[in-house]
Amino acid sequence: MSISKELKELLQNKVKNILTNIPITRDCDRQLSVYIWKNQLSQLNILEIDFLKVYTSKLLYSQESIGRAKRKIQEKYPELKGLDKKEESKKVIKILKDDNIK
Repeated sequence: MSISKELKELLQNKVKNILTNIPITRDCDRQLSVYIWKNQLSQLNILEIDFLKVYTSKLLYSQESIGRAKRKIQEKYPELKGLDKKEESKKVIKILKDDNIK
């Protein structure tokens, strides 16, 4: 689903707000998507139980669009990035290698 420039800006504003206020969403597109969708469902007066019907009707932002918006916001606002996965991976690898040496 291609979304207009205006919808992209609205989504980016929502994503920035959520990344700012709910840090767990900085590392997980699924968590971020749930917060976005929950907000949209509330605005549409749709019970969460009907989520699958609504999602397949394309009334909600796709997870791909949410992920792209997140990356764009994190590019503009580095303080909204999550943990540095490469640095974490290096630490884990070093620990595992050190344990194998002993």
